[in-house]
Amino acid sequence: VASENLQNDERLRDIIVERNFFTSGTATQLSLLVVSSAITVRNNIFNMTAGKYKTFVKIASPGTSPPSAEVNVYNNTLYGGSAPVIAGNEFVGISIDSTATKVAVVNNLILAPSATNPVRIVGTGADIVSLNNSTAFQIKTAPGWVFAIPSIPSDFKLTAKSYAISAGISIPVFSDFFLNSRHIYHLGATGQ
Repeated sequence: VASENLQNDERLRDIIVERNFFTSGTATQLSLLVVSSAITVRNNIFNMTAGKYKTFVKIASPGTSPPSAEVNVYNNTLYGGSAPVIAGNEFVGISIDSTATKVAVVNNLILAPSATNPVRIVGTGADIVSLNNSTAFQIKTAPGWVFAIPSIPSDFKLTAKSYAISAGISIPVFSDFFLNSRHIYHLGATGQ
């Protein structure tokens, strides 16, 4: 979600990226690049099980366009695979450029059991709000999906004993990945 290249000032705004199932190949290093304003990324499942270097959402430097502002990253599921730990495996859930302003990262379910030093959220932009996302402990702990090693969207549904149930806060996301109502605020893109 960016201009054609960093040399053209092509301004994008008022965009919603919702209910997508992102998968990766062995050469995939980035799932979603954001260089825009007034954007919401919600209810997406990012399944990056292949490859050694993984960044799921990157709010990047704008080049000639104005810096990204008012970016909301709500209720996404970021899964880095359950393979054995790979030496040097890099995992960055959400990367926020220092020029970005008014970024909210809320209610995201992040799992990276095969990463040696996973980073959930990194960035130094102004007015960053990061609330109720997976904790440093939870990022290495299976959240209780219906299928232990998920590969299709329905595998990512939460079981009744999941730590992600009722762990979120109230935000303006009223349905999940499958268009089911969110009566209780869960982490991630799916409900039960």
